[in-house]
Amino acid sequence: MSVGQPVFKKGLGLDELLAQAAEREAEEKAASQKKEKKKKPKTKKPKEKKGNKTPKASKDKSKSEKKKKPKKRRKGGPRAFGRFLEPDDEIPQVLIDIVQALESGGMDTEGLFRVTASHAAIDEIVQEYEANGSVDFEAINDAHLIGGVFMEYFLKMPEPLIPFDNYDSFLAAGLKY
Repeated sequence: MSVGQPVFKKGLGLDELLAQAAEREAEEKAASQKKEKKKKPKTKKPKEKKGNKTPKASKDKSKSEKKKKPKKRRKGGPRAFGRFLEPDDEIPQVLIDIVQALESGGMDTEGLFRVTASHAAIDEIVQEYEANGSVDFEAINDAHLIGGVFMEYFLKMPEPLIPFDNYDSFLAAGLKY
């Protein structure tokens, strides 16, 4: 694809755009798989120590022998911030608590999500929520602080609300309107 070439054709219906997005995604996946096959694994030779000592067997595996473990999708558990959300999950309680606190007195605050509280204060509330499972957001008088905790929830997510796999489809749907 050349630099100036448009990503999607204009005048197509939603079905055509989604099909085109799926086709592009398949092409990109095939291209990335070809690149992966071309890469040769690099192996390092162990460094020999000076002297007459024989090298001891190392308990550590070399980098080529270590396998990267994929991130586990944690569902539920005590952790509220920085977890994966599944499509069938309910709205997390922390978000319900924050929205209720903002609705009760923070919605009229100027620059609610533009002006933020200190990161130390936000981290303190996040840690308290993680430790105790709840925080009395109604008792916090700073709407910017509550808004900062709300933003922190979404920033710590390992995958955005619009997953990477669906990003092009959403863009294609937006181009139609």
